[in-house]
Amino acid sequence: MALGQVARTLGRVAGVTAGAAIATDAARRLHASSRWGVRARLGAAGDLPEWVLPTDVLASYAEAEEHREAADDLGLPMVLDEVNAWAALGALAALLRLVDDGTRRSHVVDLGGRWSPLSRWCRALGFSVAREVPHERGSVDLLTRLHPAGAVAADVDAVLELAGVVLRPGGVVVVTVPVGDADAEGAMGRADLRALEARADGWGLRLVGDLDGEVGRRLTAAVRVAREDERDRTDGSAYALARLTLRRR
Repeated sequence: MALGQVARTLGRVAGVTAGAAIATDAARRLHASSRWGVRARLGAAGDLPEWVLPTDVLASYAEAEEHREAADDLGLPMVLDEVNAWAALGALAALLRLVDDGTRRSHVVDLGGRWSPLSRWCRALGFSVAREVPHERGSVDLLTRLHPAGAVAADVDAVLELAGVVLRPGGVVVVTVPVGDADAEGAMGRADLRALEARADGWGLRLVGDLDGEVGRRLTAAVRVAREDERDRTDGSAYALARLTLRRR
């Protein structure tokens, strides 16, 4: 199923697991969400599945559910919304693989909503997390703005420009943006993403991933699925969600 409602569902729950299944798993997940349980299961970047990518494109809820289940298997605090879990798990992969040296001293600024999965996961792993951008230049290791409080086409530049100021060299910014056709409100197309990548270079940021490689292939697949399922997109909504990770030079 194409993500036909991505642009309109930013900021609300999308695709919550059935209540009966939640009740069945509740005790096990709540036990796994303890701080020590998380540290025991997720001790290093290598514990994350290789298919969890810092930069990626989500075109189906099935893919998102795979990420939610992976987070659950790792003992991370429970997240019911699979799209939220997809967004946060990729950002956590960026933190562990690209920034942190294993000491858990990296400074994280999460510009997501109050109930951001990433904030809860990072705190459970021992990271310092703030919700406001510090005044000091070059003081942040990871800056994020993720679904459901992610960026849209009109304000993603502002997030990246900010990242160019507050990130330390080698730090990363992770942002989600809806992907769609020109009539999809707030969404970006492939050409828009390429232009954004070029502008980001001016702020000292380089995309982690290749729009001509795997990321590009996933974008193409998302477009194909959308074209095969046009009946679900009669309102000009986005058909995918992109998670972009850029690193400060």
